[in-house]
Amino acid sequence: MSTKLNPGHRPQLSTFNWRQFQANIRSVACILSVSITLALFLVVGASAQTITFESPAYTLGNINGQDGWSKTGPFDSAVSGNGGTAGFGAQSLRISNAVTSGSFGDMTFSRPLANEAGESSATNGGLSGGTRTRFFAVQFTLASAVPGAQQPGLAMSIAPDRGDGGRMSYLRFEDQATGIHVFFDDYQDLAPFGGANGDDANGCNAGGDDFTDIDIATLTRTPHVIKIVMTFIDGPRNDIVQIYIDGVLVKTGTSWEDYYRFCSEQIADNNTHTVDSLLMRTAGTAVPANAGFGYLFDNMTLVSSPTVVDDDGMATPTDCDAVDPALNTIQGAINASSGGDVIKVCPGTYSENLTLGKTLTILGAKAGVDARGRVAGAPNPAVESIITTANPLSLLDLNTGSADSIIDGFTFSGGGNTGVQGAIRSSTNPVDRVVIRNNHMVGFKDAAIWLSRSGIDMTISQNVMDGAL
Repeated sequence: MSTKLNPGHRPQLSTFNWRQFQANIRSVACILSVSITLALFLVVGASAQTITFESPAYTLGNINGQDGWSKTGPFDSAVSGNGGTAGFGAQSLRISNAVTSGSFGDMTFSRPLANEAGESSATNGGLSGGTRTRFFAVQFTLASAVPGAQQPGLAMSIAPDRGDGGRMSYLRFEDQATGIHVFFDDYQDLAPFGGANGDDANGCNAGGDDFTDIDIATLTRTPHVIKIVMTFIDGPRNDIVQIYIDGVLVKTGTSWEDYYRFCSEQIADNNTHTVDSLLMRTAGTAVPANAGFGYLFDNMTLVSSPTVVDDDGMATPTDCDAVDPALNTIQGAINASSGGDVIKVCPGTYSENLTLGKTLTILGAKAGVDARGRVAGAPNPAVESIITTANPLSLLDLNTGSADSIIDGFTFSGGGNTGVQGAIRSSTNPVDRVVIRNNHMVGFKDAAIWLSRSGIDMTISQNVMDGAL
């Protein structure tokens, strides 16, 4: 078996008393955090938090114990002034690799969210909790503490985590001569695929199964906005991880789910993990000269729920029958979202002509369910997300900016106009790498999907197209 990054056999150290205290205040924390994060992620009913590292919640010095953050090891991680870095406040989090270790639990961890994210079978190790959702996103601004020069040997990683090093994704930042290089790692289970949990022979040892390590971007040492969006889908080989830099999608990959699911070195718990926080880790060769410098982090937002839409205007990301306020139109959710966001659409009927001009993942009630085996009879709004309208135009119009979007699990009823429209169409380009899957198109005119503009690597799969009903 090839050498892994080996996130296994890590210490199970305490991450401050916040996690124990948090269990008693989850509902309050959720309500308070939503109100301050809507402007950035526009999430209804979410578990979310915004962190600016400003006084009075944060004071200069060791980050450990401040506002629920943890760092029990001897690492160079502290709240500091930022030297007037553009777009930052008076204080930021500064981390260098002056001190490194192979450990996990004593590294720097953000304050955990009230609600964890992960698949339904994921284990949380007793660390995360609340209401489990299928979505996690983190966004922050990154800059070098020495923007005018390279800091030789400076490197560190960040990872969505549950508080013990059970990482589910990974980015590494290396300060090289040409700038800050960004590396993305995911775990690829290649054919022959792993089957049951613990299937090391097929899921961790055959066909080149291993972690990737891909250089996805080279940045200047001035501020850049980094965003990780994770969508957890039950079953192997299907989680979606999207990496955005300065609002542009630069990489789509998967999580580490199958490493935990199949590899024998994780035999104590061959299950995928939950996430609720961000691990900020310095490993490898220590560079003492970087002490007091390193990277600056600011304007951090974490969220564990998608934007949710219900035709009655009441839902939460985990309960479409809830009475919490929600958006009641899909177009309203599209307009309110930023690139990389996830929109969950509850069962119901949505009379809309949608226009999409940004990269979004839009999930209907049947997301992840192959339409070829589920469609029977007329569309049922009690269990399906149905998009329909009396307007003869397309139900979904893909415009410039929609590249890399995912449309999954809808019923499109009607739409299209002979010769120029489809239930789904593209009217401006490019629409590269758009994914249209697990949808039912019914009652359309002329075409179910009319992609008449330029685009490459598009995926149209597991749809049912029936113009007769």
